[in-house]
Amino acid sequence: MDVIDSDDLQEYDKPINYYTFNNESYDYADFYNYDFDAFSPVTPIAAHLSHIQIGIIHLSLSIIFFIIQLLFFYSIRKISIKDNIPFKIIFHHGILSFVQQLCHIITSILTIEKSHINLFLIALLGSFLHSFYIGGVILIFILTVNRFDIIYDTKYFPTISRKKIFKISIIITYISMMGFFIFFMIPQYRLIFNLKRYEWTFVNITDENREVILIESKIVFIFLILSFIFQVLIFTKVISLRCKTSGKVFYFNKDFKLILYSVLCFATTAFVEICWSGLFLKIYETWYGGMLPQILFIIVSGANTTFSFFCVK
Repeated sequence: MDVIDSDDLQEYDKPINYYTFNNESYDYADFYNYDFDAFSPVTPIAAHLSHIQIGIIHLSLSIIFFIIQLLFFYSIRKISIKDNIPFKIIFHHGILSFVQQLCHIITSILTIEKSHINLFLIALLGSFLHSFYIGGVILIFILTVNRFDIIYDTKYFPTISRKKIFKISIIITYISMMGFFIFFMIPQYRLIFNLKRYEWTFVNITDENREVILIESKIVFIFLILSFIFQVLIFTKVISLRCKTSGKVFYFNKDFKLILYSVLCFATTAFVEICWSGLFLKIYETWYGGMLPQILFIIVSGANTTFSFFCVK
């Protein structure tokens, strides 16, 4: 998700809640129907691909991943997740991915139509997408901790009920998502889908709210870093066990698939965050690079779905 600098977008330099349209200012709390183009910065993307072409690309990806998610739910229908902690975490992760794909499908259709859309609907979609995205990152971390706990034979805090602690963790994740959802519905922190950048952007960035907005990225990076640390410890233990067994089979295929699932989910999420942050990849310097953020956003939730289907069956 891109954070637009005020130097790059004069339209967003107005006081919070205000847009400029035809040289007139509107309080967007009352101005619910808006023209995407009127509030979008000029980027090279629109000169190369039409909104219909971009929308079809987004819609095709979203539908493919949506179908895979349905197949995943169908494939695990006979699996009891009541007492299976990792499958329960993955199931909840699948629910979040499912909702994200629905939101991506709606956004893709709006991109193709490029019509005047209710601003509240756009804010609602943006809030769902980003709060569920953060929830997915937290669940990846919880699953990684679960795999760490299994690999190390629950040697840390053995008296604590694993079933209870992970159940509480999932509940806290949903509570956190509700908090982020409410946060993204606050007028000065709302998101719009920009039809010239073809990605989700904050409706207004000021010096006062910039740091608050960046908290989202910081939280995601913290959970990704913690997940990475636990995954390094997991693989260290795996290598150690491998050496001790002198080539004998010591690891169940199911457990390996669960670890692979958490690693792949971590890798795709980390990649999209790196692209968004611009730390190593300057993707916005070219028109085709500017297309990547939203495509990556679709892929990261879709990739989680795909990994679920192929790694956990």
